[in-house]
Amino acid sequence: MASRTADLAGQIKTGQIAPWFLRPIGIFKFWASRDLADKVLNIFFTAIELGLIILIFEPSLFLQTNLFYIIAFLILCLLATILYFILNLVAGSTGFWVADVWAPRFLFIVIFLEFGGGGFFPLDVLPPIFEKILRLTPFPYLIYYPLKVWLGQIAPTEVMMAILVTTVWVFLFYYLLKVVWRKGLITYDVPGI
Repeated sequence: MASRTADLAGQIKTGQIAPWFLRPIGIFKFWASRDLADKVLNIFFTAIELGLIILIFEPSLFLQTNLFYIIAFLILCLLATILYFILNLVAGSTGFWVADVWAPRFLFIVIFLEFGGGGFFPLDVLPPIFEKILRLTPFPYLIYYPLKVWLGQIAPTEVMMAILVTTVWVFLFYYLLKVVWRKGLITYDVPGI
């Protein structure tokens, strides 16, 4: 869930993003490459840390052996990463309109993404009505569903539905990002110019 897009709103507010509008690379491609590099570093160091923990404490691990669940898990992880990236860009775009860019982003990331995604606890411990409401949002598709798939705790038809719904959320939020970004650029006034 780490992302370099946390810097976007601040760069919009301070005007540091303005030079990127003149460069021959798309701004979203720039942020995607930056985010990907950050994720590669995080995975590398996490692998080392987890390797040490496994060697020292020898915990029992669950390794999925069903090829369907492994492939579905990898697809859902990729879709969840893309969705998280786009959601962060949408949240970062608040820098076009909001003076305090840290508070709304913190509220969005910690409260909605982490809580609603199942980052603090599994969503199936909630009362059924809350779980059903959360399933109507994109948040459970970030953590909860990929983990359920890895553990093999949902049926193959529900796995396919989760992949389909996550894909729909990716396209919807990408469209929203384009709209928000276009409107933000129209109203944007670079500080100090």
